[in-house]
This record gives sequence, structure tokens and C-alpha cells, in this order.
Amino acid sequence: MRTVVVSGEPGTHVKLPLPTSTLGARNRRSIKPGTLRDGALAQRLLARILDREPALRGRVLLPDESTYGHAGDEYLGWMVRRYPEVPADAEVVTVAALAAPAPYGGTVLTDLAVRHRGGDVAALLDEYLRLLLDWNVTLFARYGVALEAHQQNLAIVLSRGEPLRLLVRDNDGLLADPGRLRAAGLDAPAFGDARMCTQDPHALADVFVTITLHLAAAAVVFAAGLGPAVLRDRLAEALDAHGGEPAARLLRARTLDAARLVGKSMVTAGTLVPKERTGARDVNKFYGITGPNYLRRSS
Repeated sequence: MRTVVVSGEPGTHVKLPLPTSTLGARNRRSIKPGTLRDGALAQRLLARILDREPALRGRVLLPDESTYGHAGDEYLGWMVRRYPEVPADAEVVTVAALAAPAPYGGTVLTDLAVRHRGGDVAALLDEYLRLLLDWNVTLFARYGVALEAHQQNLAIVLSRGEPLRLLVRDNDGLLADPGRLRAAGLDAPAFGDARMCTQDPHALADVFVTITLHLAAAAVVFAAGLGPAVLRDRLAEALDAHGGEPAARLLRARTLDAARLVGKSMVTAGTLVPKERTGARDVNKFYGITGPNYLRRSS
């Protein structure tokens, strides 16, 4: 909505502020100057993590978001996003578009499956879920990081003869535990926004459940008409790979084994109730509701 493509350079986008609000009156589509620096620091952190994870390196792609400027005002700033090179025949499709109707029937997801996976929607979704959950569970369990990478900030990259890749952008909303990063041998970024840091593993789990699980995974699976079994199995696999780590056990308790799953109350925090009453530090990370756990097996 607020990003434009540079003419003649499809791999270069410019993110601009827009004087409107979404998901609540307080959730403005501006660009606060501090988020530009914090976003660049977050990108560098994720790049350092990928350097340490050979199984994910080359499968998870990060645009360069380190070129930016501002005039000290949230409506006078910009950021240049340079995407990594991909094969000429590659299709880069945001996850938010997968459930949209395709021009000739079906959905964008089914259309992509026909062109790249012989029409096997389940196989394409399985490939996506494996990479999505391996990446995000590794971040959570090994490094104490949870991404606010919802469907708009995620894209799948498909090209002939290549495995699916995941493109992750706009990471200024991530949450990280500095102590966990240091324990993993990484320097914690000096984020200007203190809300990007936490020592509470449950705060990290809240982000994982509401963003990675609900939006990036479950919404896509259910829109494709599939049941929760594939999501449950892929999440269990990703957690099993980190089974000995306390953070993985906590995340399992908050997801697969939980009776209910946390949800966001963004409109409440962003419009209906003043911050003085909710105590919300960040309207994007205000959790006031829970719902039945769709991952649990029916008895």
C-alpha cells in the first residue's frame, strides 16, 4: 500500500509513509525515524543468524533494508529495499496473496501449484510450512527471537527445478531476548525502541503464536481447505529438532499442548480503549483474548 517500485528496477522498492491508519486509529502507516535504524539492525541480526545455520542459508532470503533517510518526522522518511537476485524465471508471491482468486479460476496458490508442483497443492503447502516453521522455531529456540513477519512481509520464491525459498522483509517489529542472543554467541543489537527487547519467553511465544502460527501458517492452510493435521505435524517436526532446549519445550507447551491459543486485541488497543486503561506499550503486541487450540487432535 505504501511501497513503490523503481521504474526499470523491479528489484528495488521504496517504502514511504502514508497518512492513514489500519487495524486501529493509533496504528498509523507512517515511518517513525527510529524504526528505520532498528529495521536495518534487525536485518543484520537475521543475516548473522543465517550465516550460522547452513540448512537455512540460501533458503531464507533477506532484502537489503539499510538505505534510508528522514527529516525527523514520521511523514518525512523513506527506505530503499533492494531484493536479492533470483533466477529470471522465479515467481515471488507474497503469502497474503495465496488465497486470492486467480484470473482463470481457483486461487493463486492452486495456480502456483500447477506451474511449479504438478498441481499438488498439498505438496506445495507442505514445503512452505516446513521452511517457515524450521526458520521460526530455530529463531525462537536457539536465539530467543520472534519475528513479526505476517503475510504481507513474507513471500515465497518459486523457480523451475529449485526448492521453495522464503523471503522475509520489514523486520523492525521483531522481538529479541538479548541474554539469549549473547548465550548463542551473538551481540544483541542496540535497538532504539526498547519494546524490541524482552527477557520474557512468554512474550516471545505470544509473537510466535499470533504471527507465525495464526497468520503465516494456519490462515494459509485453512484457506486451502486443508485440516490442521499437516500444520500440527510440521510444527512437531520443527520442535523435535530442538527437543532438548528449554525454549522449545516452552513453545511446545504454548502451541501443540496448550488448551487454548493466545490472540491479539489490536482494535481494542488501537482504537476502542485508551492506553491508560489497557497498559499496552505496543498496539501491535497487545494480547487480550484466547481461543480453542485448533492444533489439538479431536478426542
